[in-house]
Amino acid sequence: MKTILKLLFFNTILMLFGCSEELFDEQINKSNIKIQRISMNDTKFKENHKLMKSVDNLLKNQSNNAINRFEFNSEYDFFIDEENGVYIEKDNLESYTFPAYKNETDSLVTNIVFNKTTNGDYDVIIAKYNLLKTELNNLTKEELIATDVIFINITNKFSALELICMEEYSYENTGDLVGADSEPFFDWVIIGSYCFWSNSTGSGGGDSGGSAENSGGGILTSPIDSNHGGGGSNTLVSPCKKTKNQLDKYTALKPALVAMANTTSGSQENGIFIYDTATSTTPNPVQNLPSVTIAGVTAVGLPNPTAPNKYTVIAHIHDAAGPLGTGSYSIFSWQDLTRLAELIHDGYIDNDNFVFYLATADGTRYALTTEWPTAFADYFDRRKTYGIPESQTNLDYNKALKLDAPEKKYYSNAPLANKIHLTSNKNDDLIIFLKMQKELKLDFTLFEVDPSFSTYTKVSLKSDGTTIKRETCN
Repeated sequence: MKTILKLLFFNTILMLFGCSEELFDEQINKSNIKIQRISMNDTKFKENHKLMKSVDNLLKNQSNNAINRFEFNSEYDFFIDEENGVYIEKDNLESYTFPAYKNETDSLVTNIVFNKTTNGDYDVIIAKYNLLKTELNNLTKEELIATDVIFINITNKFSALELICMEEYSYENTGDLVGADSEPFFDWVIIGSYCFWSNSTGSGGGDSGGSAENSGGGILTSPIDSNHGGGGSNTLVSPCKKTKNQLDKYTALKPALVAMANTTSGSQENGIFIYDTATSTTPNPVQNLPSVTIAGVTAVGLPNPTAPNKYTVIAHIHDAAGPLGTGSYSIFSWQDLTRLAELIHDGYIDNDNFVFYLATADGTRYALTTEWPTAFADYFDRRKTYGIPESQTNLDYNKALKLDAPEKKYYSNAPLANKIHLTSNKNDDLIIFLKMQKELKLDFTLFEVDPSFSTYTKVSLKSDGTTIKRETCN
């Protein structure tokens, strides 16, 4: 199945870049894609009972903060513009896409897609584009193809299903509102004709321990936005700006990070943090994380902050000795991620501004941010009830079992091939970590950081699964 998909994707690339522009337009305009504006209040929408069931499940946590026509989902912390949707149909595929945003000034394109499956039900998918809304109206074909899009299935958020997509783009200049001067972003439509769900809950090695099943043949969607802002400039900016804004706000942060990173050659973890209640004029915003002793090893603890404080920065090191005295991970550990998930769910993280730092004895320095913290946290948290420490009585065994397999797949204390372990190569570790992010659909952005903590480089995995893509933040 994967081999066939790769061949299809390769053929698509040949069509995109091997044909002339005229021939390409002529071929893809024969795709017979139907595109129409849609509202959740339209009869066609409301009379689709299976579709409405998915909508109701998504909006079941609707808040009193819902304003005008924008429905609010508190679990994932976003508003949905229910009036300005797009219906796309091709052959036996169909989907409904609606703009979504976190607040009035959110500047990154995010959509909610209701995608029809083979049994007539609708998966609810978050489509996240690494694309500013201000860039959307002037988007070219080349820029769209180069834009990263992440699909996150939230229909069964603990199902460990991975959506594998190889995107194809089609130019559409017919149909309702398609190609209109006021909405040029409908011209280019993503046709996820080569998408399928892969059950990757197997144990141990291998690419997948489960089976692959087709989920309706693919996803049809298009990046869209609505004018929900109240005027003024967009202040919620790309992940690159999140780290810069913090360094600008807290002048004591950069020297504190450099000093912390200089302690990695020792045999004890160290760490620092900043609360969100600190301001640019707070005399000593940077504080030290407490030390704890675990199995005879000195590490840093991440305690719950006292109200009303929330963490806006957490930074720590992996020392040279490590947990077994033989070395330590060159990248964030599974335990780092699970503890962060607990803090997010318990309301102890400043979600809009939080940055997670790591410096290691292998000479690596990383910063991690997340745009949808709840989606990230849902994957790792093993508790039945959030806010209560994980104990024998509060452990959700089904979640724990599902998380045991991916942890063993990517991490090991023993020196095993294709795993992050205590003595593994730092470059290999980064590839495996990014592969884990991609395969588990984990919502975070990872940056490499220079020794002075001045230059941040976004790292991601290219489609070949082995090459790292690096983009320096300006």
